[in-house]
Amino acid sequence: RGGRPNALFVVASVQALPEELTGLAHTLTVNFPWASLLSALVVPEAPVIEALRRLVRPGGELIALLNQSVFDDRSYAARLGLPELSDARVEDALRPAYRAAGFEIRGSEIVEGDMPHQTSWGQHL
Repeated sequence: RGGRPNALFVVASVQALPEELTGLAHTLTVNFPWASLLSALVVPEAPVIEALRRLVRPGGELIALLNQSVFDDRSYAARLGLPELSDARVEDALRPAYRAAGFEIRGSEIVEGDMPHQTSWGQHL
């Protein structure tokens, strides 16, 4: 319906993205991932991070917005196999893994109030 000339929608797992998408994005934003993608971002899983990196052209960026409430409920997060998110986790596990895939973590924060990227799903959280 109307569409946007710079929007492309693909139904595929991150591990099986079409090669034609390689290097197309200046900015790749992952809004409130769930299940395996959430886990892959915070564990982190190198094949998934590398697959995301292939989408972003050199000099581009990845923005990942995570639902903090999942991590606040530790029993639920543990059932999903999610580690606690902390500054130490970012430094010890995430920063090296993302750097190895070609991303540099420039910051992480818990956002209070309005999210920087408004989505209909984000408004329900």
